[in-house]
Amino acid sequence: MGYAHSWYLDERRMAKVRRALPLIVADFKKFLPHLPPLAGPRGKGEAELGEGWVAFNGPEPESFEGFFFPDRGPYGLPPLVNPPWRFSFCKTGGQPYDLAVQVFLLLAKLRLGKAMRLSSDYPLADWAHAGELVEGVLGVPLDLPSLLGRTLVLFRDRNGKPFLYEATPDEVKGRQVRKRRLLEAVKRDMPPGLKPPVVLEGVGVDLPLKAIREKHMAWGFYTHS
Repeated sequence: MGYAHSWYLDERRMAKVRRALPLIVADFKKFLPHLPPLAGPRGKGEAELGEGWVAFNGPEPESFEGFFFPDRGPYGLPPLVNPPWRFSFCKTGGQPYDLAVQVFLLLAKLRLGKAMRLSSDYPLADWAHAGELVEGVLGVPLDLPSLLGRTLVLFRDRNGKPFLYEATPDEVKGRQVRKRRLLEAVKRDMPPGLKPPVVLEGVGVDLPLKAIREKHMAWGFYTHS
């Protein structure tokens, strides 16, 4: 599996990132008893959870790509994409340590706010476990769609059946709805059981984490009642 989690750090706010990193790491260490075993970035040795740099992977044979934050350290900085945003990504291959990557990125986003943009090839439903874990350990509510830059949009199909679709920033950004692009995506990816044409009824629908997991139909589609 080549699914990737990706994030952007604001080059202008790297001082804030460096100051926040010890707090992010301290938060992350609270989760270690709840996470799969971790190893160093090459799948061997110990995970590197320092106050200035983080690097880990799953232990061999459950390893894939190394996770590095805020940059690749001795492996070099990630390239700047669309400056001032510094781009990084990690492909986990669906290995168990993927949960640790998700938890760390959620914790980082909570601490860094607008200094970080977070995205993923995974749907919200695949992040729900990590989100519930963060809520349970830290005791803070999460707006998972907002953290991942997604927007839940309410539709009805030809038979009046309501459903939710998680729109990307390319389809919905803030109050701007790119309706044609959004409708094309829904039509292209619509799972069996839903019948076109569809009608857009609402943007920015709230859905609790538990419901995101339980109501998932197919990639990015959720039942709604």
